[in-house]
Amino acid sequence: MPPLVKRYISVAFDGLVQSAAVALAVAVVGLLMTIALVIFGHLHGPWMDRAVGAIGGLIFVPFAVFAVRFVRIKRGNIDALLLAPKGFLDYKVDAEGAILEMPSVLVRLTKIMQKIEPSIDIHTGALQRASTASQQLRVSKDASLSFDKWSIRVERIQVKYAKMGELLSDGLSGWSRWIEASHPSKASVGSFPESMREFIGVLNKSNDSLMTYITILESGKGMSRILDSAIDRHVSPLRAIFEINWRIHNTCNESLRILDELT
Repeated sequence: MPPLVKRYISVAFDGLVQSAAVALAVAVVGLLMTIALVIFGHLHGPWMDRAVGAIGGLIFVPFAVFAVRFVRIKRGNIDALLLAPKGFLDYKVDAEGAILEMPSVLVRLTKIMQKIEPSIDIHTGALQRASTASQQLRVSKDASLSFDKWSIRVERIQVKYAKMGELLSDGLSGWSRWIEASHPSKASVGSFPESMREFIGVLNKSNDSLMTYITILESGKGMSRILDSAIDRHVSPLRAIFEINWRIHNTCNESLRILDELT
């Protein structure tokens, strides 16, 4: 679970604790006031009301102070944990988690690309059937709207992919630095090198598909300004994913070099 999500959950829990403490204090005060009014009802008056209020305040204030101090200490501990430097196990968990999740994201991206291709064929056929420039321009506008619809989904994938790519790159780099410095046995890393090699293969295939797709799209530019802009918007997150893959590819190769040197 990402640290930021953990922090939100912890803060929400602290809020519930604080609310429960305040509610308990209010309930205790209400109960004491009810008992006092039942027992000393005949003494009801300004001085009696002030005395009951003072007793309630003496009980309520400590509860409130405790709740506030508890929340502050808890949040301070969380902030200190988030700012503390990671250990090699933290890096390893980040890298392993990203390696497991990223292929599924690439599969989602591939499915989107496969769905766009029939749409491109439909618009291409409509362009060929159009007999006037105005009709062709109308078709290009329809095509641009279709590209923008898919671009929104690709951008969402790119944002998520960038976060996982950062986790993977940082995780592999941090873990590899520890391995290079400590020189553990090769058996201690288990089958991780083989998993990484398989993952590099997935990245290479993904980048080949991405570049082929980008080249095909950009070769269709020049028909109209609105369609060219839509193609550029669609290609932009794909190029970002392509660059992320290359950075991860280089990081994986460097980590494999370090792992292969273990004995």
